[in-house]
Amino acid sequence: MPHESERFKEIKVLGQGQFGQTLLVEDRADGNRLVAIKVAIDKSTELTLINEVINNAILYNSLKEIDHPNLVKYLGIDKYKDLYVMIMEYVDGYSGKSEDPGGGRLV
Repeated sequence: MPHESERFKEIKVLGQGQFGQTLLVEDRADGNRLVAIKVAIDKSTELTLINEVINNAILYNSLKEIDHPNLVKYLGIDKYKDLYVMIMEYVDGYSGKSEDPGGGRLV
């Protein structure tokens, strides 16, 4: 497996919020698969992201048997630029918002 600084090749920023940003990256540990990662802005906001990762991991474990097109898949956690990141399935055209009452995907 590539070293943490080499695992992800950043392609573009998909979105940014108060605590961090979501990036489109190539995951070199997974055959250059395109994935989205949520990255904390800095160490001071990293704990908020880690709590979100834990909550998503619990939710994913509960729902992993469900293969629904409106559920963005949680793929794991790793480090990127010395910060913990949440790795998620990349869905082209999806903004990364938590939910879309108009029928969009849930994360």
